[in-house]
Amino acid sequence: MGNALRGINLLATRVGLAIPIRPDRLLEVAELIEDSVNINIPGAWNRAVINPEWLRGQFPDVISDDHFELQFPRSNPALPLVYKFTAVQVAISEARLIIKPASTATENLNSVTKIGKGICERLAHTPISGVGHNFHYSLSEDEEFEIWRFVLEDKLDDFYRPIGLPNRTAEYGHCFSFTDHDLNLGFQSRLDGKTLTFNFHYVPKPLKEISAAVLAFEQNFLRSQELTERLIFTTDVN
Repeated sequence: MGNALRGINLLATRVGLAIPIRPDRLLEVAELIEDSVNINIPGAWNRAVINPEWLRGQFPDVISDDHFELQFPRSNPALPLVYKFTAVQVAISEARLIIKPASTATENLNSVTKIGKGICERLAHTPISGVGHNFHYSLSEDEEFEIWRFVLEDKLDDFYRPIGLPNRTAEYGHCFSFTDHDLNLGFQSRLDGKTLTFNFHYVPKPLKEISAAVLAFEQNFLRSQELTERLIFTTDVN
């Protein structure tokens, strides 16, 4: 995780306060699920246009691979085509464009924003209905959500077990509205583990707003990390 933040010098924004984040800071709780990190851009995309040759021609400083991995949905044509390059993965269907970094190294995060912004600007007539940034974190056995202090989870279990309903899973969702986006927080507690999810959701219209929403990806990555440390506590294992 340390390498993921080197070279980034941004501000994570809390309500009414700008929080400076050190480029080399380490996450003290939870673990980032790297495969969850993506920019999701719903829209009417043309898969015939956004292909590997077009991507290499438009973004030669980011995608210079001679070879790439293709995942083709033979069983369901509605599923996305997935192109895996060294730095990024581009998945495209008729309904959405999803761009993932190969890892959360700084240069790969930069590549994701550059490609996302570039595609939106080069294909400016494509109807786009939103921009989403997604980050998921996995909790260890000795970590819990802070909100459990307020939702009386133990009392719910004490109610369900005597009536033959053990092994309850819990899912909570909270939404917070900011000037230009919403933040959707998800708290999931299941038998196979606990997960904290972040979805930063933008509904931009002019191209300038779409580009700005895409460019907020790296800042929101850092915001998710700062908030994760405030939303999770470590229980006493002794």
